[in-house]
Amino acid sequence: MTLDDPTSASSRLFSLPELLNSIFLHLPYTDLLHCRAICVLWKHCIDVPLAVRQRMWKAPTKTREGEEPHFEVVSEKAGKVVYTQGNAEWHGRKILEKSQEIRLAFLSEAIPGQEMPTGKYATEMQESRNYAMRSVNFQNEWPDGYCGYVNAAEIVCSLCDRFHTRVRFENLHPILQFLEAYEICFTGVADRLIVEYGDMYCPAWIALRCFGEFGRDMLSFARGLRRAMENAHLHDDLFINPPVTLVAAPETGRAVAATGGLLVRDILLILLELFHYRFKFRAAKTALDLQRAIKNELHIRENNDREAQIAPSQTETALRQKIAKTVVILERFLVTMEDINDILHGVKGWSRVDFCIGKEFDVNI
Repeated sequence: MTLDDPTSASSRLFSLPELLNSIFLHLPYTDLLHCRAICVLWKHCIDVPLAVRQRMWKAPTKTREGEEPHFEVVSEKAGKVVYTQGNAEWHGRKILEKSQEIRLAFLSEAIPGQEMPTGKYATEMQESRNYAMRSVNFQNEWPDGYCGYVNAAEIVCSLCDRFHTRVRFENLHPILQFLEAYEICFTGVADRLIVEYGDMYCPAWIALRCFGEFGRDMLSFARGLRRAMENAHLHDDLFINPPVTLVAAPETGRAVAATGGLLVRDILLILLELFHYRFKFRAAKTALDLQRAIKNELHIRENNDREAQIAPSQTETALRQKIAKTVVILERFLVTMEDINDILHGVKGWSRVDFCIGKEFDVNI
């Protein structure tokens, strides 16, 4: 056996890095992390080759000109939808294009460190949605006035009720892919993105169970955010690949940019700021609505006049039970909010949010 013999031990040894590279290219992200810790050779075969580094969100992948790598392609079915209202005619694809024009104009003016035109953006998006959706059946089906039959979800986001296609969550860094389970809405154009929360607010007139779901979703999101914050060794990775150079958050008026691509640490700061903003105002509003619901029910019980008389089906016992149930829901909701404060306590950029409950709601049922 000679050194040139492909079956010799030396030949197999020299071909080992090449073989490892081909294997690593087909392994999922978590397996690659474990493989890096096996030995120096394996770590080298993961950290050096460009193709493997791209799979690890450590090197940017390239996109072809005119390609939108981060969003789903508009389906043929959605593109063929035609909506007629009087003399006006809207095509599904044109509705999407109009929304994208508004986003492009907004992103072109979104400069980090300066006040963003969030008011104008929100107004234009709402006007676009109202015009295009004014005859849409909210049972998620297009009404009879449309040519063709297509589910509204083809082109309408279920989180923000605006026209855009779904983001490819698989392009996000693995420690951020938990966002797919929550009301996080990514839109944008090319290498610029907009991040917004969906409607993480539950009005008081919706069934009371909604408050429990709302609180649990916020609590679960806070835990996911905390876990991502604790993985500091991954914060210098690209947060999305192919990379983006700007992310704007209209709700808080904040934008961050980096010519080489935004990192995990950049998007985590924006998500934390967005969550704190929503937690502070929306959660407080929800708690206030629950308090008002209790107060209204107490008013009905205590003022038995003609205008606020208890209905025959709403006996004193039934009303007491309803008030007691609402009080329990409020108490549980406030406990959940305290848990969120505790989970994110100590995270840089998070400040505690207190919810004040008036003494008049400490009722003896």
